[in-house]
Amino acid sequence: MADVTTTNYADALYNFRVAMQKNYRKRHVLISQLKRVAPQEVFSGGDEARIPIILNSLQGGGNPGESGTINVPHSFNLDKATFTLENVVMPIGITLNAEENSNVNSAAPALRTLVEECENALSEIVNDQFNCPGALLASVSANTTSPSLTVYTNAALTNYDRLRAGRVVDILTRSSGANPGNGLRRKIDSVDEATGIITFATAAQASDGDSGNITFSNTAGLYLPGTWGNALQSLHDIASTSGTFEGIVRSSVQGWQAIDGRNGDTDTKMLSDVLMDSAVRRGRRTGGFAWEFAMGEPSVIDGYKQSKYAQTRVNPQMKTLSGGFAGIEYVHAGGTIAMIAEDRFERGKLVLVPTEDIAVYHGPGNPSGPEWIKDTGGQWQRFARTLTKEAWWRDNLQLAAKRCNRVVFLDDLDEAA
Repeated sequence: MADVTTTNYADALYNFRVAMQKNYRKRHVLISQLKRVAPQEVFSGGDEARIPIILNSLQGGGNPGESGTINVPHSFNLDKATFTLENVVMPIGITLNAEENSNVNSAAPALRTLVEECENALSEIVNDQFNCPGALLASVSANTTSPSLTVYTNAALTNYDRLRAGRVVDILTRSSGANPGNGLRRKIDSVDEATGIITFATAAQASDGDSGNITFSNTAGLYLPGTWGNALQSLHDIASTSGTFEGIVRSSVQGWQAIDGRNGDTDTKMLSDVLMDSAVRRGRRTGGFAWEFAMGEPSVIDGYKQSKYAQTRVNPQMKTLSGGFAGIEYVHAGGTIAMIAEDRFERGKLVLVPTEDIAVYHGPGNPSGPEWIKDTGGQWQRFARTLTKEAWWRDNLQLAAKRCNRVVFLDDLDEAA
């Protein structure tokens, strides 16, 4: 009987690929609901895109009367936003023996499991970056007196859905990305949400990782491995009034600022129809009703839902998005908004998402989602004189805003018990 090889098994591998592309697009809210923009729409070559922006309507018109003087014409109020596409790559490797011995008749179980998990992992880290500014999963909250395997986070501020036993992270200095001491590719052994203590395994997880006790301070953070400095832009980067975003300094260009739905109110409050009404009114000033859905951390959405319990005559309705995601429906005079819970979202926050203004841009090699890298002729590669081979599942993309002043955010929201 002939051995199964990557050549005669190619049809089966391609069948796996089709299913993964479909699942990847439907697995997470932003990936599913936002338009994926074709490269010819914005790119002429290279990884950087430029979006020209007219910040407000043309000015200078007036009423000269029957014989008065017409106003002098005004120029456009223009600026430009720029962003760069980033590679997101999930590598997988398998030995020839593992491939051959995983099943009596074929290599399907080993390859199928490996490929499926590769797809799941890539979609997860893309979703994490869309929801975690700078791919920062958590900040370290205390200094260590000596190297240790236990790292401290703030239990009141950290979203522990991002941290779980078995997850591998980089522990790096937040300001520089420097390794403070044995912080690369460290696997979480346990998470104590009550105390905020994260305990790590002592063993190295890969040849590019560290082992042993970790040196850290309260200037460090836990990051998706290998993403510091190259992270995708997040929804929270878009939903802000400060800093520099896509090359534009927001303090100098008010038209590039998102809308604070609470207008500067920082008192902690439960999300309610009253807060939503005022947030939508502020957002409508810059272009009408534009939001099919809003995203928030689950306990924020639960707090809104629980506020309806006492209203015995009110039956909270659910709204389902085109991608299949559903959330409790908020009703406004201009339309309805689905309140979608996102497990990896920033705590105490809600963002109203105008899908016309935000898109996932992609490079020319990834029009429908991730692809196997095959520029050398095949998807499986060997890098040494061993029987181990690797394949790389890659997407080339960026979450970007074409317009920020219809993105409405609400901060300092209370959380349901």
